[in-house]
Amino acid sequence: MSFVANVEEQALSLTARERGELITKLLRSLPAFPSDSDVGLAEAKRRREEMRKHPEIGISLDELDRRMKERYP
Repeated sequence: MSFVANVEEQALSLTARERGELITKLLRSLPAFPSDSDVGLAEAKRRREEMRKHPEIGISLDELDRRMKERYP
């Protein structure tokens, strides 16, 4: 059993209150916002700029929903 799977198994055996306290501690241990060194953040900024320059390349939320339902019925 991997370390993560072992920790997960132990965490799931905790009471609801203990799991809540653990979740709180884990969430607080994460950075509040992605850092500029985060590759994903750089890609998101690049895409945002691309959409600002060329808004015609975007699709509506309804269109996205339709495409997702077609792809993942």
